[in-house]
Amino acid sequence: MRLLERRAPSLMAWGLCMALAGPAPAQPPEPTQSQVEAVLDVIKNDANLNATERRLMPDFKPWESADEDKKKTRPTPRESSSWDTNVAEFARLVMWGLGAVLLGVVLWGLRSWVRAGGLVREQRLKNLPSHVRDLDIRPASLPPSVGRTAWTLWQNGDHRGALSLLYRATLSRLVHVHAVPILSASTEGECLAMARQHLAPSTLALVEQLVQAWQMTVYGGRTPTDAMMQDLCQRFDVELPDEAAVETLTPQGATA
Repeated sequence: MRLLERRAPSLMAWGLCMALAGPAPAQPPEPTQSQVEAVLDVIKNDANLNATERRLMPDFKPWESADEDKKKTRPTPRESSSWDTNVAEFARLVMWGLGAVLLGVVLWGLRSWVRAGGLVREQRLKNLPSHVRDLDIRPASLPPSVGRTAWTLWQNGDHRGALSLLYRATLSRLVHVHAVPILSASTEGECLAMARQHLAPSTLALVEQLVQAWQMTVYGGRTPTDAMMQDLCQRFDVELPDEAAVETLTPQGATA
């Protein structure tokens, strides 16, 4: 009771306000579907609203689209294989080019070396004597087989001609094959002394015997025996071959 007495003024005030306010207004009806669509069309066609929407809504790509772009920029296995093939092909072409350049340099150097060697040889041949005293020592003046030709002359009775052929052929081999520095005025003794510095022992022994046989015939008037002459002729083509034969000779016939 006391509670009602304390709140009675408040209740009376609330009742008075309700009486003055009158009945509550009725709830407006819900819009129809056609009305909603008409409002949406108006909003869509309004340029100001669209511009505002574009300013307020930034552009963005969904995660799926970003992943697809990354996949497009990333090379596929086939593209990677093609790239590797191109790099390998380029490297191969570079290696072939370098090899061709190196081969050209080697061939040019070899050509220059051969040419220089030929010039040196030609110059050396120009400085070599063509005669020692009155004996022609040019290789072109000698027969292909000196020993066989000398033995034929000996058998035919031309003993001096056979020994002369052996001696001048010996001087020719010493000058043109073994590079013994014989001069056009060198004597038999001088030629033999210079030969000792360039010949192997077996070849030197033959040269000494040939020089002694030549001196014995020219200055002593004595000719060697048939057996001695035959031995000298047979050994000459073996121990003192021409320059072409020296290139294919075994070390047994090489100079010391």
